[in-house]
Amino acid sequence: MQLCMRLLFWLLTAVLVGNALEIKVGVYENRPKMFTDPSGVPSGFFPDLLQAIAGQEGWTLTYVPCAWEECLDFLERGKLDMMPDVAHTPQRQKLFLFGEEAVFSSWSVLYHREGAVIESLLELQNKRVAVLRRSTQADAIRRELEAFGIEAEYTQVNHFDEAFAQLARGTVDGVLANRFYKVPKAYASIVVKTNIMLQPSTIRLAFASGRSALLERCDYWLNRFKADTESPFHTAYRRWLEPEPPSTLPLWMFGALGVLSLLLAIAALLFRREAVKRRTALHGALIEVERLSQYDDLTGLPNRVILMERIVQAITGYERSGRAFALVVFNLDNFREINEAMSHAAGDATLRHVASTLRAIVREEDMVARIGGDEFAIVLSGTTNEMGLLRIMTQTEMMFQAPFSIDAQPIYLTFSAGIALFPIHGAESSALLNNAITAMKKAKSEGKNSFVFFSPQMQEQIAEKLPVATRLREAITQGALTLYYQPKYDAPTGQMYGFEVLLRWFDTRFRTISPQETVLLAEEHGLIIALGDFVLEAALRQWALWDQKGLRPGLMSVNISALQLKDVAFVDRLEELLKTFDVEPSRIELELTESQLMTNPASAIEMLRWIHTLGIGIAIDDFGTGYSSLSYLRALPITTLKIDRSFVHSLPHDPQDVGIANAVIALAQSLGLKTVAEGVEREEQAEFLRRQGCDLLQGYLYAKPMSAEDMTRLLEGNYAGV
Repeated sequence: MQLCMRLLFWLLTAVLVGNALEIKVGVYENRPKMFTDPSGVPSGFFPDLLQAIAGQEGWTLTYVPCAWEECLDFLERGKLDMMPDVAHTPQRQKLFLFGEEAVFSSWSVLYHREGAVIESLLELQNKRVAVLRRSTQADAIRRELEAFGIEAEYTQVNHFDEAFAQLARGTVDGVLANRFYKVPKAYASIVVKTNIMLQPSTIRLAFASGRSALLERCDYWLNRFKADTESPFHTAYRRWLEPEPPSTLPLWMFGALGVLSLLLAIAALLFRREAVKRRTALHGALIEVERLSQYDDLTGLPNRVILMERIVQAITGYERSGRAFALVVFNLDNFREINEAMSHAAGDATLRHVASTLRAIVREEDMVARIGGDEFAIVLSGTTNEMGLLRIMTQTEMMFQAPFSIDAQPIYLTFSAGIALFPIHGAESSALLNNAITAMKKAKSEGKNSFVFFSPQMQEQIAEKLPVATRLREAITQGALTLYYQPKYDAPTGQMYGFEVLLRWFDTRFRTISPQETVLLAEEHGLIIALGDFVLEAALRQWALWDQKGLRPGLMSVNISALQLKDVAFVDRLEELLKTFDVEPSRIELELTESQLMTNPASAIEMLRWIHTLGIGIAIDDFGTGYSSLSYLRALPITTLKIDRSFVHSLPHDPQDVGIANAVIALAQSLGLKTVAEGVEREEQAEFLRRQGCDLLQGYLYAKPMSAEDMTRLLEGNYAGV
């Protein structure tokens, strides 16, 4: 019976590993762990271990010689079944299968040439270090040196023998190898092993995707072998990885020499270590102080100090060579919401993501800096051509379109950017930076998620802005703002269905301020809660007046800001206003833009569900201009999607807009939502939207935004205007 079960197991195993018992194993030069001897036979610790496992399982091992990077590539593409001697990392876990049982622990050690002095990482400044291509050691030493602000030159090699050959020739100053590596005898006399160690890791067997059965059997035998000190694992370890016996001297003489050598070594080491420790500590402290004064600790980017130095250098370079440059200042849109709604840790992760994204975009001669909380700057050397800058900014926008994840929650980022060109937008560093910041703020005021070139007219607008904000505060307090109303019509019947409330501010001392500018100004100066309360109260009061007159005003849509959703008292005030004016919640719909919702969708879902329980409808405005996902649309308690006017303008002639409009309508229908098309100005647009099944139409074709008086006449049937 046991024999039958064993035969059945073999058959199942053969199927799971590809209907064959031949196992392809990558072998690269890393003596004594694994290497190819002069006769071409794989040797070392891992070949002995794997041969023992294969003997237990009845497998045939076929070794495939390859360079380290090539072996990893073969394993990733399934050309190898397994690869021994692989350091486990989260990144590699995404590419390969790893056994639960670690083979052993390891770390990296730095070697240098005899006669050189490298006693700490600090002494690698401007040195050349050989590292194995695509290895964890290469990543580790880069991180360590960058953390200290140390610049070194890295030479990537395919195997360690090549690295030590370069060290012997003097083409590199150091080699980073694993702790087990056995230096070739030809170089042993001229190579020094230092006490510099880094990158502790667990070494495991790695398997190609789909080789889980093979992994389980190897894990099983590895676990068993490690538990038995006389097993092939420990035999191979003692043979290849433990230090060689020192000599054939008598044991007593060896012991005496050992004790004497140890005492002398301890004395010398203690004396030398204290001196090195003091020098290294002082050197390290000075470097750290200098680094912190020049670099942002969170992202590792240069700070404002280094940015200003770089701008001065670029100006000096222009005076010598005539090479102009551009300065771009970025500010994240709605970063504050991410930071406050999720956590400061999420905010930090967001800033690190932005820093790495910007670094990936720029060229080697450019520089990225973090100059404020959520502000970054880029110096683009030799780039002042408008088309070239447009290409760079478009590429940057595309890089930020894809969401990144924090705690399994997708985060969508947009930015506002200002561009200043030297020398036409500023002849000295501070003026250039101020003008780039001014342009960035202009981009924010125009709706965010855009970039703007600086112009002198912006400075005049800045001078106007502060008194305008003061006037807005006064207007809210005094009730000097005006509400306008734009009707919405049922597409099939042409009957009025309801209307949208729109804010208007006619400031006698300045000018007519656009609704977008008014809201942005309120958000920037902490007035948005007061402004939102004013709009809601005035709108509900007006709706109640029409209802009392029996005018049947229909569904009223009121725009709110995402910042209002963060106010814990918002729902209470909303409920109180509904009771005060005796308005049924089902008569009200709140509108938010898609981009606002997607800034922090999880937080928005919670608040909107609370609002929806009151019976109030929820509409997504400007749908199609943001990056919402279907999963969030299904989770949000929304009742209406509004097709943005930018997709309606060219209907029915633009194929792209036709496709978008059809997709939004179909999506809404599948989710049981109503659709509203805004910006309808021509009958052919209305006819197309009706045919496609759009529910409501809004735009100048039917009615412009109108005052309360005109809206009253329209409801009474006495309105003559359009």
